Amino acid sequence: MNTEIEKDGVDLEPSRHTTTLIEVNELPVTVTKHRMRGAEIKAAAIAQHVPIQPSFTLILKQHGRPSEVIGDDDEVTMHKGQHFSCLPGDDNS
Repeated sequence: MNTEIEKDGVDLEPSRHTTTLIEVNELPVTVTKHRMRGAEIKAAAIAQHVPIQPSFTLILKQHGRPSEVIGDDDEVTMHKGQHFSCLPGDDNS
């Protein structure tokens, strides 16, 4: 049985292979890694039918703190209930 052990949304056993439910553009996305790069988060969202593109800008929304732009190579520790926005970059064409 694959049980996620958490306290206040924080995975207490990061070495375990669990699923974590996050949101991208207010849509649910399930991820299976404890640490993910920005490109991996976008790829997981795209695979789960979130209408974004790999070139979009990924932003981590944080309660009580400024939002943070996540680059494709930046690593994020995944926590249940995290909220991301993924928006197209400036396109002047």
